[in-house]
Amino acid sequence: MSQASADDCDYLFFAEMPQQLQSVRECIERADGPASKGMAHSIKGAAANLGGEAMRQAALARGQAAHSGDINAATRHLETLETSFPTSLQSHDIIRIST
Repeated sequence: MSQASADDCDYLFFAEMPQQLQSVRECIERADGPASKGMAHSIKGAAANLGGEAMRQAALARGQAAHSGDINAATRHLETLETSFPTSLQSHDIIRIST
């Protein structure tokens, strides 16, 4: 993958993440476990590809909670995702600057 393509992927991930997190929250509020689980899976994969380990772990746990129908746990893990996003963004910028 070229640097331009990698930069585009990075931009899309970070630019779209706030809306994706809001969509996950809406799925939880509607108790739409399957949609919520699918979104968590997408976030987990994207975070893993970009080195966002805290987000990857939170998305994995969120997806597992959605699969089991544990709305309280799903909400807790979503809150972890929401708080780990700015840290992942900052860490990613630090990695990119140092390479």
